[in-house]
Amino acid sequence: MLNKIDLTGHAPARLEVDGLAHVRLSALTGAGLELLVEHIKTLAGFDAAASGTYSARRRHVAALERAADHVANAAAELERGMELAA
Repeated sequence: MLNKIDLTGHAPARLEVDGLAHVRLSALTGAGLELLVEHIKTLAGFDAAASGTYSARRRHVAALERAADHVANAAAELERGMELAA
């Protein structure tokens, strides 16, 4: 993940660097977050062609749902002005 594109001027993008997938985004503005979500779905086995199903087991889906809750909570904290430490 390549964050802070709001400061660098780069456009949101999904790219490969040295054989590794990267997503350019801005956590502050939300630019590129949809690319990150799509990349995570792909890694998790989501198959949009199969009517939006996952090939993962139920425990994987539950873990993804918990992760989505954490992301939503972090986004809500950002909206309220809380600074997230990395």
